[in-house]
Amino acid sequence: MPSLSTLPDEVLKLVLEHVPGRERLTSCCLVNKRLHAAALAITSLEPSWLRGKDRAEGLLDWLPHYGQHLTRLDLSSFVWPLDELPCPNLQKLFLEECDVQLGPADDVPGVIQCCPKLTRLDLWGCNIIDAPEGAVADSLSSLVHLQHLDVCPSLDDPYAIGGLSTATLPSLEHLTSLSVNNLSVENLYQLTAITGLQQLFLAVDTPVGPLSCPGLVFPASLTSIYVRSNVEGGLLSLLPAGLQFLQILECGVEGPAEGPGSFLSGMSRVQQLTQLWL
Repeated sequence: MPSLSTLPDEVLKLVLEHVPGRERLTSCCLVNKRLHAAALAITSLEPSWLRGKDRAEGLLDWLPHYGQHLTRLDLSSFVWPLDELPCPNLQKLFLEECDVQLGPADDVPGVIQCCPKLTRLDLWGCNIIDAPEGAVADSLSSLVHLQHLDVCPSLDDPYAIGGLSTATLPSLEHLTSLSVNNLSVENLYQLTAITGLQQLFLAVDTPVGPLSCPGLVFPASLTSIYVRSNVEGGLLSLLPAGLQFLQILECGVEGPAEGPGSFLSGMSRVQQLTQLWL
């Protein structure tokens, strides 16, 4: 008779998706190593409906018992400050409009130290409550497996992204995808150190005039760039030669003073471009 052990890994995961989450996180994980690995690979928790205090307390009671099985956790508008997560196998973490302590302080480990296996981290409109400020950079630097980082800070918390960009970006050498809002022009130069970066989304803070960064060198590995800012031809001439996709959002495109056609002439070195959105 066929058994679960004879199924290919991908089919086994499809079967486990039909098992209720509680049983998958307990009984299924205890059968054998193969079933345990398959259950971990598909297990995620997206309690974005947790708006009430009682439900949030229920999640905090549940996580110490079953959080070690989670590989993904999505939280939106969580009612309690997050200073630790008992989820050592977490690979993807999405936090939106939450109060979060990323680094260790006052005998509290912080969220990042609890989740050393993170490969993707999304922080949207979060209030970073770390003190001192440098703890943010130090903790993110410890995520040696991080491949995707998306930081969209709240409008009243500008320091978080400032500390991230100046001290942390060069240390995240395994990043392949980076999305950063409100990045200062000065901190663009930190991107050069991320030599494996493939996809980049930038919303650059430019108070007046077009974006100009003399001497900036983008990583040669980049294949896709999304920019939200006024862009001048001088910057476009610095695009990596292997770029395949370029999208310039909600902004003007200004070329140097040479006259009509300067924008396209500034892009003449990008010979592998297959998509251009303006």
